[in-house]
Amino acid sequence: MTFKKLLFLALVLCHYGVMAQVDTSSYIFGLYQAKNSTGVFAAVDHIKKTSKEMLRAQINALPDNAKKQIITGTDAALERPWTLLTLSQFNEFKTTGNRVNYENNYFARRNKLNILMIGELVANDGRYLNEIVNGLGLICEESTWALPAHMSLQKAGNGLPDVNEPVIDLFASHTGMILSYAKYLFGDKFSVSYPLLNERIDAELKKRIFDPYLNRDDFWWMGFHTSKKMNNWNIFTNTNVLSSAILAEDDASRRESMIEKSMKSVDIFLNSYSPDGGCDEGPSYWGIAGGALIDYIDLLSVFSNHQLDFSKSELIHQIGAYIYKVHIDQNYYVNFADATASNAQDPTKVYKFGKLYQDKKLLEYAAYIRKINNGDQTFDLGNINGFVNSLAVRDEFKSLNPAAPQLKYAWLNDVQVLTARQNEGSATGLFLAVKGGNNAESHNHNDIGNFIVYNDGTP
Repeated sequence: MTFKKLLFLALVLCHYGVMAQVDTSSYIFGLYQAKNSTGVFAAVDHIKKTSKEMLRAQINALPDNAKKQIITGTDAALERPWTLLTLSQFNEFKTTGNRVNYENNYFARRNKLNILMIGELVANDGRYLNEIVNGLGLICEESTWALPAHMSLQKAGNGLPDVNEPVIDLFASHTGMILSYAKYLFGDKFSVSYPLLNERIDAELKKRIFDPYLNRDDFWWMGFHTSKKMNNWNIFTNTNVLSSAILAEDDASRRESMIEKSMKSVDIFLNSYSPDGGCDEGPSYWGIAGGALIDYIDLLSVFSNHQLDFSKSELIHQIGAYIYKVHIDQNYYVNFADATASNAQDPTKVYKFGKLYQDKKLLEYAAYIRKINNGDQTFDLGNINGFVNSLAVRDEFKSLNPAAPQLKYAWLNDVQVLTARQNEGSATGLFLAVKGGNNAESHNHNDIGNFIVYNDGTP
């Protein structure tokens, strides 16, 4: 088939494709109810204890050069001063539209804390503990954990945060997860040297995350009172809250209430997802959309002692498979929607999808993206959750053959994306991607009718 004919066929398919939705209703919460609910999460505290023991063994098993690399990176972070967050910078989003001045300092503060926590896990001798405590103290003193660009969530609207109305956005929830990890991993050490720190973490989590999450259902991203289609906000935020509840909420009743509410909210996310598994936000957002979903259901599975089994959901399977269907070569992806051409995907997330569904393509693709990004030799030190998750499956990659499926054709009927290449399993020759659908999609960049052409893996 000539290139012109292929392009014409693609445009025809995109024109006549019909957008559909899967009504999974209460799939996740339904699985939970089918287990009679009571006792499903009764073993959380025991599983947390054994998981921490396994983590210690996994860290001890790291080769010396890996440990040295982590310590070197942590020592470098230790030398960097803690960033200053000011109210005038926070207010810039309202007055000038600038969000990056505040965000750069906000994320640098959290990045340093993540690195210090990972370094202390490896060193295990207290050398970074004081600076971890300093970082935690700075974050506990912040007026809000939400970003300036997200303050429309509060009743006062954009501008300075109302400390009497804590709101949960993407990164308030993510900050909560970081503090929950700190308590989970180092709480025993804090009790010796900083005996009131665990109580402070508990108080901040209760005020900023747990109480608002339990007491409010009007945050749009929860999906309870809106017809708006859910996007990454729903699943990323719910995953962070679920992780925080499991790791840091000591009251079993409150913890289970948050777990149950998260299930109902994530079901709304699934109900609005395209049946073909396509991420209308693009591959750059897949890691915190579909990629967050696999972390979410993995948490439910592990901490229910594997009573909750999601391996029968074809929708979730296709959400995972999407990422290799829009792969071109190396780190190049079909970048319709809000996406850059080059994205380094998280191999651990892809691997989890492959393992859950026994999907050889996903498993080998996970090994492929890990290999091309030197994942066997490098670590993401700015992400405590990603570090812990990657250690859990590190040895499982050894038996996998790294391979990218590089399908001859892929047709995502619901998000209206077609890909085609001259040579299956190879980047040689021409590659084409075409976008139909509509421009009312999340993070859409007026993509209808756009097409992408690569030759020999190069745009």
